[in-house]
Amino acid sequence: MYWLLNKMNKNIWQLKIQCCDASKKCEVDSTYKLEDLCSFILESFNFDNDHLHKFYLSRSGSPYGQGVIKISSSKKLYDIFPIQDNKNLFLLFDFGDEWIFKIYKTTKKVIFDSNKPYPIITEEKGVNPRQYPYYEE
Repeated sequence: MYWLLNKMNKNIWQLKIQCCDASKKCEVDSTYKLEDLCSFILESFNFDNDHLHKFYLSRSGSPYGQGVIKISSSKKLYDIFPIQDNKNLFLLFDFGDEWIFKIYKTTKKVIFDSNKPYPIITEEKGVNPRQYPYYEE
């Protein structure tokens, strides 16, 4: 019953997303699909969504090795969190360049605000990495 009430009351979570030296805090509906989260992350880091990606759970951060669990992009955030076994959620984008985004769910309580366009970035730190640093325009 608690789960159903949360679905009706818009359960908003704060996520922290890190890539290289840049990080973002954002507020996202817990029913958000990982596929949509990927698009939001790439847009917020000013990346083109022009490569394949995958989500996975890992202790080390590496997308390879023992204990890595691949997560379907059709899963929703509430299907993933809380994460067990000291693993973290990661997005691997561009299998050639291997951009890795670490995704945390913070413990901050967020109250739904019908005036906010979720998902929304609430804080940014650092400088976004350049997706194509050696590309001349």
